[in-house]
Amino acid sequence: MTHKDCLGQIIEVGSTVLYGSGGGRGNYAGFSPSKVIKITEKRIRITYKCGNRGVDERVVDPRDCVVIDKLLESIE
Repeated sequence: MTHKDCLGQIIEVGSTVLYGSGGGRGNYAGFSPSKVIKITEKRIRITYKCGNRGVDERVVDPRDCVVIDKLLESIE
């Protein structure tokens, strides 16, 4: 099973993605760098640092993410 992000890049387990936090639900706007830990039939499970609370997990729509692995490689 293959999922693609909003730019058409393939998402794989272990990919680093940016996920838009907040989502218009009254939370602060921003992006959370996240790791993909599982791919399901329709969604992906990500893990991310959640402020002072530590690490959290969330199941999200892959079209709401952008894979940034190549961007991170170019910085290193």
